[in-house]
Amino acid sequence: MLLHDIGHYPMSHATEKAIKDYFKQANPKRILEGLDTYEYLNHEEFGREILLLDAELGDILRNSEFNFEPQELADIVKRDVPTPLKNLVSSELDADRMDYLMRSSQATGLPYGNFDREYLIKNLTVGTDGQVCLNTKALRAADHFLISRSFDYLQTVFHKVVVGMEQMLQECVRALINADPSKYEANAMREAITNGVFLGWDDSFLLNRLRELSKQKSREGTMAARIVRRKPPTLIYSFESSAATDATPLATHREFFEYLRNNEPELCEELLFWEKEFGFMDVSPSRTIAKKENQVPEEEEDKLIRIKTGNGASEPLYRNQLSLMKVLGDQRYSFARCYFVGELDSLPRVNEKFARLANMAGRSDSLRR
Repeated sequence: MLLHDIGHYPMSHATEKAIKDYFKQANPKRILEGLDTYEYLNHEEFGREILLLDAELGDILRNSEFNFEPQELADIVKRDVPTPLKNLVSSELDADRMDYLMRSSQATGLPYGNFDREYLIKNLTVGTDGQVCLNTKALRAADHFLISRSFDYLQTVFHKVVVGMEQMLQECVRALINADPSKYEANAMREAITNGVFLGWDDSFLLNRLRELSKQKSREGTMAARIVRRKPPTLIYSFESSAATDATPLATHREFFEYLRNNEPELCEELLFWEKEFGFMDVSPSRTIAKKENQVPEEEEDKLIRIKTGNGASEPLYRNQLSLMKVLGDQRYSFARCYFVGELDSLPRVNEKFARLANMAGRSDSLRR
């Protein structure tokens, strides 16, 4: 449980997403240099490679009083072994999710991450089907846990400042990768683990790279300077709604953003667009599959919070008729935002032009005043 996140990149998921996007999306430089067949490692895969390739860590594990074998631990982290232990390390109700949610609440001073951890742990059991599950009486506590995660996303992860800073960071990281993509592909990462270079890839390392980038006269250079100086982008346009999953509230906002990208390239050079759809089930591996019960991938089904049934087996929480998550699984939040990321002296000019275009498009209701 302590080792499963050792593969996180500097500044965690934001950097990982930038690396993933670079290697997964079409990129002329990457394709031209023959890097389009390169793999990237997500943080779980990277952590597994660290367990297998870091000689010092391997010695520590083998020489501990428990005589841990790195391969065995790596298989549990990767979920490659049929043991209930894997769900305590990586699932909808794993040690990481319980831990981070309480830390998030403590660090932000917000109450949304509080849930009945001790009660959930006390009611953990294994069903006759071999699945880790909760006793029936813990159903409400399980609902509360997932709803707490949802509120943590809505109030913290999707906060306007957090989103703005993360989006700028991802653009900057993609620019750094583009300078030398071969350093970030899977085999280069494995080599870095073997020779110990990866130990220097911490937040300070990335901040130093951003300081170097901030000296450039470019869009990424301006954003890097904002990050280093802790100057978040200015939100100038914001839309939020809640509706059933079959609604499309973001359609007109997407059209407006796409129009700007195609017709106002100079204006867009100082703007950053973000949109997101999020449902209560998105905090769960089941996501929005509650309505597609016969199409749940086995790997995802295996990660769900399960409730013990009358015959001693178990079923996913979202299928239980008494679960709030079954009721809320239909609803989704939609967000559309536009941030100003240029030099501050340009803000009045950009704001005025953007407002004029928003009025013409009938989107003035989403302008930030």
